Amino acid sequence: MNVHKVTVGGKEVTPLSIIGSVDQNQFKNAAYTIIDTQSVLLVDIQGSWSRETNIQYSRDVKRHAKPLIGRRWAMLILLDEWKMSTQDSVPTIQELSQWCHNYGITHCALVYHHDALKTYQLSQMLTRATESYQTGYFETIADACEWLNKGGYAVHSDLCEQLKGYRKKLAN
Repeated sequence: MNVHKVTVGGKEVTPLSIIGSVDQNQFKNAAYTIIDTQSVLLVDIQGSWSRETNIQYSRDVKRHAKPLIGRRWAMLILLDEWKMSTQDSVPTIQELSQWCHNYGITHCALVYHHDALKTYQLSQMLTRATESYQTGYFETIADACEWLNKGGYAVHSDLCEQLKGYRKKLAN
């Protein structure tokens, strides 16, 4: 098996686990990459998502998050390349959002350039903020990482930058 590495702070590292790099043939117009980094799931989402894509994504996120159950954890999700989801897939993500909330997620950082339709659909899908959970909306990865760092998570923005192109590297 060919192990892919990413560069963090000028140093080449192997992520703890990588799943969810979906072949474009499996989901015609959608893809995602998930990388876990001890207590933060980094996610890159691309394309137009169907119910089937959301169901598989939900399974993969839960599998990645299971080792984190019982402690604080967070997600950082890159959404600039996401073209939204079909309406019939919204309940799947609502269920995933609630599952994450039930199993210890404290922060979810969403990174995308302002788009009213995306913001509306995300507001329909995600758990509302509570005392123990916050969602942050950011236009830059650096701002999202800073917010997560203030929340007690060590997140390197250069790893997040590498994530944007990571799926392409895995395909080669």
